[in-house]
Amino acid sequence: MQKPVSAMPPQEPENKCLGCLFMKLETIPSQTQKPSQSTTTTPINLHLTIQFNEQREQLLEGRVKFGLKGGKLSVKLKNGKISLSSSHLSGSCKLAIQQEQQQEDSENQSDREASMGKGKLEEKTNPSPKKTTERPDNVQFTTCQTRIKGSEEIPVWVFGVEPSEPVLKGLLKNALLATINVKAKPCYVEAIFHVLPQDVCLTEAEGLWPQNISKKRRLIIERAIVRHFFKRKLMPYLSRQQLRYD
Repeated sequence: MQKPVSAMPPQEPENKCLGCLFMKLETIPSQTQKPSQSTTTTPINLHLTIQFNEQREQLLEGRVKFGLKGGKLSVKLKNGKISLSSSHLSGSCKLAIQQEQQQEDSENQSDREASMGKGKLEEKTNPSPKKTTERPDNVQFTTCQTRIKGSEEIPVWVFGVEPSEPVLKGLLKNALLATINVKAKPCYVEAIFHVLPQDVCLTEAEGLWPQNISKKRRLIIERAIVRHFFKRKLMPYLSRQQLRYD
């Protein structure tokens, strides 16, 4: 009698900038697909939870806030393949934003205005990712664009912001990313989310330059700040997780 594929406890993901990106993957034996004739191993569904937000950082005598305009999620497989045409995450997808998150952003804006009026800045900690409530009246949605490329052994999902939005923002919870066709056991999965400097967008800056600075000079400083955080926090990857199925 064939034994079902057993799920092993997933290794906790390494998220280097929780205020900017939270990512977690989970592998679950497929209940709807039968084993192929070439293998007795049950196909595995790969589920993705990912949350984008803006992160605040203290810098010198001021502070900045930045987010992501895009990024790439690469999945490296050993003893398994993913059919690119079977991916369930491609095209436009919805990201959920809680009212609590929107209210928190509004309160943080009020706090910044108040502290600016007092002539000082106070550093705030980055909030932990929150779960989206099931109440539909408490959630609004944004959209992002996704496309898949790469190979069956190393597929890559490319995330991009909508032209009307400055950065990616919102939660995609427990979405079926794709189905892994396991060829042998154990099957290893390594998921890495990485970005380039041009994927990082500075959305706010306070106390770092005089109000009468030229736009050209401000852009030069903003690019230098982005490079600073990219080298210090976002290299060589932003998030990473390893999974294994026996």
